Amino acid sequence: MSHLAKDGYEMPWVKIRSTANQVPLAICFRYQPFTHPVLYCDERLLEEGRNIAMRNNSILISAEDFSSHDVNLTHVEEYLHQWNHVTVVYVYRRLYTWLQSYHNQISRYIKIDSFRANNTDNVRMNITDFIDQELSRNMTQYITGYYESIKRYKAHGGIDKLVILNMEDKTTDITQQFFCHAMPHAENTCNKAKRSVDKKRSRNDNRSMPLVYYDLAYGAHRLGMINITSQKQLDSAVQLIENHQRVTLNRSSDVEFPFVVCPDRPVLDKLLEISLGMEEWMVPEFFSSPFGESKLRADFEQQAKLANLCSVDISATVRSNEWVNFLSSLNKNIHNSTRF
Repeated sequence: MSHLAKDGYEMPWVKIRSTANQVPLAICFRYQPFTHPVLYCDERLLEEGRNIAMRNNSILISAEDFSSHDVNLTHVEEYLHQWNHVTVVYVYRRLYTWLQSYHNQISRYIKIDSFRANNTDNVRMNITDFIDQELSRNMTQYITGYYESIKRYKAHGGIDKLVILNMEDKTTDITQQFFCHAMPHAENTCNKAKRSVDKKRSRNDNRSMPLVYYDLAYGAHRLGMINITSQKQLDSAVQLIENHQRVTLNRSSDVEFPFVVCPDRPVLDKLLEISLGMEEWMVPEFFSSPFGESKLRADFEQQAKLANLCSVDISATVRSNEWVNFLSSLNKNIHNSTRF
């Protein structure tokens, strides 16, 4: 944050923390009032933005809501007119990998309550059903809306520059792309980003526990192979299940399972077609490069065989020879341990 300040940037939510994200500012620009039990337009953020402009400092605003059709760009332009130069930044990610991330995001809070209730076949919707649901329900509308929002910003007179950052371009770190290329006059922050990337490459960053291990724990619990009654038991079981997969079974990946259920080929073909079209439209030069279309197709087909786009067959997995004895031992360990 100090490096941004050195570059003359401020963020209104630093002083006014209405929520953990920036949506309460973005939704102030919707055509219609936004009704939500928690999220609302926070006028204090708008006022603090005006104060930043009066101090002749730049402002950094980041929220997905700005790409919504419900945003009134005229109101956005009127507000941003306080600054001499406005840059709009979009981030591109391949659709099929974004869907995986989105699936995890909306189902990442798995707690002991689900295990105690024990009243659903799965602890969350699996990725196969999720992809099918999204493609059949609103994916075309979402993609069209995304294209249209970019066109609107490009055509709008109040926007000086529009940049599309490409997360699929592995030659440059996405953080460096943003602070060093997309963001104007951010030399100090750019240098900090470069140093951070170098440090990140030299260490193993903390990562969240892949949700598939919660799926396996719940499946075994549901089948009566293990009995989990506390959050500590759940956390311990998930750690040990991951260790069994990655160490005992020597599978370095969280997506390599012998029993998977994959989407039907027509579903995969549709997802591939939309993903190809989106990349060609958003980053055409990259798409036509050796890292574009051919890499996308190869990566997609690889993921279509693993637990990226396929769902782990939980019942078959926990009942297989390589898991049955382990789960029996696991159940004894989590109940005999005095830690719980």
